[in-house]
Amino acid sequence: MAKQDKKVTGYIPPELNQRFEEWMKENSIRSASQGVWLIMEHYLTGKKPLPLIEQEVVDQYQIVQDLVARVTELEQASKAVVDSMYSAGAKQLAPYCQSSSEPPTELVEIEYSPGEAAKGLTKTELSRKIGLSVSQVNSFAQKHSVSAEEYLLMVTHWQAGSGERPRYFPAKALMETREIMAETAQIKSKMFSTPVE
Repeated sequence: MAKQDKKVTGYIPPELNQRFEEWMKENSIRSASQGVWLIMEHYLTGKKPLPLIEQEVVDQYQIVQDLVARVTELEQASKAVVDSMYSAGAKQLAPYCQSSSEPPTELVEIEYSPGEAAKGLTKTELSRKIGLSVSQVNSFAQKHSVSAEEYLLMVTHWQAGSGERPRYFPAKALMETREIMAETAQIKSKMFSTPVE
């Protein structure tokens, strides 16, 4: 209790003391001082006495709720800072600024120019189009036992060309789109049927 609290001393008959101790035990009250405080609070303010352990749980729950709200605020602020840094050209920091949100698993419509479609996009450029870094793409793909190329195909419908450092190209015809959609279904089935560690 705080230092400004007043000390109360008194004597009660043995029968009342026995009932008081039983009441304390039933309500998980640890000391006579806490018991007297709860009874007086109830009697003088009309507030129902709440066992101290329950009150501690209520207090802890409120603290957790406050922390969850604060963490959410911090995640949003962190994402805004990372987005600002990325927009300002600090792209080399992207691998170290992991997103708190889960990477997409559904088709993401991306905007691109005819020149980009003709020339193709690098893995880095395509990853940026869906708001991820290459390291995030690689990490998510590895976590779900698929290649980065398979993951990018699934979420963008852009397919890797050939070579050691292939460029990615959009689907050119309806038939190719159908093939990609079938392959996407296979990739999803592979990703979500494999247990994640």
